[in-house]
Amino acid sequence: MKRFAPQRRLVATLIAGLCLMVGVARAADPVSSDRRLPQDTLVYLSIRNVEDFKGKFSNTQFGKLLKDDSMADFLGQFEEPLKAISSEVEDKTGVSLHDILSIPSGEVAFAVIQSEQSPVSIVLSLNYGDSEETVQKLIEKASKEAEDEGVKTSDEEVDGVKIVTVSPPGEEDAGDDDGDGADALEKSFKSLSYAIKDSTLLVSNQASAIKGILERWDGSSDTSLANADSYK
Repeated sequence: MKRFAPQRRLVATLIAGLCLMVGVARAADPVSSDRRLPQDTLVYLSIRNVEDFKGKFSNTQFGKLLKDDSMADFLGQFEEPLKAISSEVEDKTGVSLHDILSIPSGEVAFAVIQSEQSPVSIVLSLNYGDSEETVQKLIEKASKEAEDEGVKTSDEEVDGVKIVTVSPPGEEDAGDDDGDGADALEKSFKSLSYAIKDSTLLVSNQASAIKGILERWDGSSDTSLANADSYK
């Protein structure tokens, strides 16, 4: 029986290695957006993994119908209009429509936050995976056009992450307004802030909303939406 000892040791080593790999994989799982959003989130929509969603959609009845040969003629009539739209998009952005539609990779989330600091904050969180070059091209293009139109840009750094805010002339302090009522609500939507961290693009009408998300970035905060009794 001793001759089987090396094989047993090998099997034991393989099992231990697999357990370690599973543990590392779990530890490396991305933090979901509900663990970064505050508990005063009013509306929350999320697709946890866009790639998985696409795969599951293609297996639905509707997804299978779109791939059926009987739909070829019907779908064919949209080819030329789509080509025209794609060409126009690429002319304006410098990026093809296909590349833009391929940006979402991991989680895409939308949230509406009602906090004491501002009337309402709308947040978009988008994981873009390997599409950083495409995202940067779009940001650079938009920034250049905004500059040409006289839009003011300011930025601040939070834990090494730059939050950029763009505002119309004369509205540089539009975001994070402390006023009350309809005027404050209207003013809060006159600026746009964005930040990038860990292949995730954050966009909001309030820089403070992005700050709050960055503060909960590791997902361990007790004040996150995921820990709210009403959400569990």
